[in-house]
Amino acid sequence: MKIGIMGPKDSIDKILSIQDELEDDIILIPYITHTLKESQEMIDKCQEEVDGVLFTGCSVYDSVFQINKLYKPNRFVPHNETSIFSFLLNDSDDKITSVSIDVLEENIVRESLAESRINNYRVLPHNPGFKEINYIEFHEKNILEGQAEAILTSFSPIYDYFQKKGYPVYRLYTTRFSIRNAISHLINEIKNKTIDSSKISVQVINIDCEDRSSTKFDTLHNILEFEKRIIPYLKLIQGAIFNNGWNEFIIFSTKGSVISSEAKENFHKIINKTPFKVYSGVGVGSTAAEAEMNALSALRFSKNKNESCFYFMHEDKRVEGPISNLGYITLKNKTVSKDLQKISEDTGLSMNYIEKILSIVKLYGLKEFSADEMAGYLGITGRSSRRVLKKLIDGGYAEVVGKENKPGSGRPQNIIRVNI
Repeated sequence: MKIGIMGPKDSIDKILSIQDELEDDIILIPYITHTLKESQEMIDKCQEEVDGVLFTGCSVYDSVFQINKLYKPNRFVPHNETSIFSFLLNDSDDKITSVSIDVLEENIVRESLAESRINNYRVLPHNPGFKEINYIEFHEKNILEGQAEAILTSFSPIYDYFQKKGYPVYRLYTTRFSIRNAISHLINEIKNKTIDSSKISVQVINIDCEDRSSTKFDTLHNILEFEKRIIPYLKLIQGAIFNNGWNEFIIFSTKGSVISSEAKENFHKIINKTPFKVYSGVGVGSTAAEAEMNALSALRFSKNKNESCFYFMHEDKRVEGPISNLGYITLKNKTVSKDLQKISEDTGLSMNYIEKILSIVKLYGLKEFSADEMAGYLGITGRSSRRVLKKLIDGGYAEVVGKENKPGSGRPQNIIRVNI
């Protein structure tokens, strides 16, 4: 089992120091990043090479989480009261009575410093939307205004910044106890995902390629062409295919193979390029019989939609789809757009939501939506859709341009124009 460790070198070295305590088959692989931006750029390479990712702190984790690139099991090592206790025991200057602290919650700082000589402190808790500069400005203000005699930071680049300026600065490290605990949880998550991904999946594909103008030869030709298109997909999911009548196929594979974003995109492209309707349902189960029953149930959803699409039914009967819906298309941008990051910061919406909305606007040429229409495109509830649109309006990226009146439907809905 390979676990990638991502963060600054000094924090990674501390985590690597417990390698000897782990089982022989668990290998810790360092991915050194000095800034949050470097972590965003490194995560793709890391996830391709490991089974799970351990981040050295919450801010490194958040920087990657916000760009919606995490798909492998992951954890971060938290900073907590033990980080302050370690500072008080090993690093602190006996003359320090006031400090400026980042990342930790104020109640943790208060409890941790209650019996110490430090009786004055300023705290800037962790905020997923903050960058290093926000914490630097906070600390510098406290020092210059005499509110703090020293800085306690969880960030390696911030520590280096203030050291170069000659400020009294100390590093708050995660402790060995926190590291062991985080690794233990991550190992269990990796093992559970491996077991879950090995569950049986059945995919039923039904093709509707007959019309009154088609000859029997045309129909058979269309089926053969479809079979050719599906061969690369079968290789991708390592599936076995069987005919179930002249216009239906059954594919056996594993859950981990068919639910991957690459597999979904691949099959989505196949049915989009096919000149006739393709209905498909994917079922997952602990047994082949359970998976097949779920696949047939998912297929009914696809046929009821009456368009080329496919649905998933999980073992808990949860239905996902239609996968032709933009809510399930992932963007392949290798770099993070600064414009999207700014919209995310201004609205409080995740990069994931913003990318989906942008995809709808570009692909369909739509800019005006009711809450119900947006809910349909995003695959979310009407209430969640109204919350998303309100955040866009509050952030200055959308505006109300009218009302939608539907007979007998109660109060009219606002029509929102999205400007992104």
